[in-house]
Amino acid sequence: MSIDIKRELKNPINQQYIAEILFPFIGYLFFDWSLLIIVVFYLLDQLASQILFAKRLHTINKYWNENKGQRYLLASLVLFFLIFFVELFVLNQSFSKISDLTGICYNDELIEFSKNELWFLFPLLLAMYYLQDKMLFYLPKLYEQHLTQPYFIKNGVENLIILILVSLSTYIYFLFSIPDMVVILCIVVVKLIFDLVIKKRLDILINGMRL
Repeated sequence: MSIDIKRELKNPINQQYIAEILFPFIGYLFFDWSLLIIVVFYLLDQLASQILFAKRLHTINKYWNENKGQRYLLASLVLFFLIFFVELFVLNQSFSKISDLTGICYNDELIEFSKNELWFLFPLLLAMYYLQDKMLFYLPKLYEQHLTQPYFIKNGVENLIILILVSLSTYIYFLFSIPDMVVILCIVVVKLIFDLVIKKRLDILINGMRL
């Protein structure tokens, strides 16, 4: 079966995956992004994804007018920021150790990144997720096929898995002293597997449960 490349490139999901693959490598090879900046990029991606998730969850609750819908929305925000804070703590501890070993000041890199790229990169990520949701969630009215509770649980499990992956990856990185380019490649591959495989299986599992 032949593949219509032009049609596939117009798919917002494929556009997002291409951007997620290219951005880290382009940044590393052409804009002198360090491993820290690559990690920050994916943290921004996670944050942008969660902001748009909150909007989807609110839409689902508004459509079904569930009594506990606002509680789930609030709980999802609290849970995410707790997990996100732990991720930041783990990564900060890791890069502090790297700074001690290499003498590189990562705070200066973060400040420089914020001035040069962050101001347009984060809005770009938000726009990408918004367009994806508009095409694949709102226009086909997928909010009619979801309930607030399982949608909330799925998101919580996904964020917990991300926390585990971040913690495990940090441990493996220090254990084996892996080159940065290999780490970046592994991050991209794991992110794609998470989006294309783990998320879909979680969706089937949780939606199949009687909650």
